[in-house]
Amino acid sequence: VTVNSGPYMGSGSWGLDGATSYVTSDGTLDASGDWTVSLWLYNLASTSTWRAGIWSSVGDKYPIMVQAGSNKLGYYSGGFQDSGAELIASDGWHNLIAVSNESKDKVDYWIDGVKEGTVYTYLDAGTVSNIGNKLGASYKFAERLDEFAFWTRAISDEEAKRIYFLQNSASTAASGNFGPTLSFVPQLTGNYGINLEISPGVTGSAIALIVAPAASG
Repeated sequence: VTVNSGPYMGSGSWGLDGATSYVTSDGTLDASGDWTVSLWLYNLASTSTWRAGIWSSVGDKYPIMVQAGSNKLGYYSGGFQDSGAELIASDGWHNLIAVSNESKDKVDYWIDGVKEGTVYTYLDAGTVSNIGNKLGASYKFAERLDEFAFWTRAISDEEAKRIYFLQNSASTAASGNFGPTLSFVPQLTGNYGINLEISPGVTGSAIALIVAPAASG
């Protein structure tokens, strides 16, 4: 999904208006090896039914699933596998990332840049069929979805943190009249570009290197 204008999250997102609304994959999302899914969800659907983030018709598998009657997050393949993470229904925008790693035999679940849960059994999910629901079912995941991305590899922990940091507008954008010092609190280490409009038509740029503080003692 491409977002064109503010607010950063919400404009141009997919709206799942009905209980059976869904997005169809073009058949190229191969989740049979290592895979990663990242998306933003707005207002997780209520606990009255199962909520399917993505669904594969191969073996009727749900790599991202929230349990009916609770908000437990995990995957469904012949039964629900609880990761230990939980989402909250009707709680606004959240970033969700699922990382399946075959060699490490696990699936990690990240919520807003934090690894909140893990299922210690790898999931071969075949090819992703639908996003946001299951075809012909009422397993709507959320009111809206945005910034959907898919990788045929298991991204690193640092990459998962960086996705949330770079897509979370509250962490990466600022505007207004500043004094000689502009300060902000970074959420992870690394090099970051800073671009400022000093006055109309006059801009400046710099590179900031954010490092972890030295251990005390």
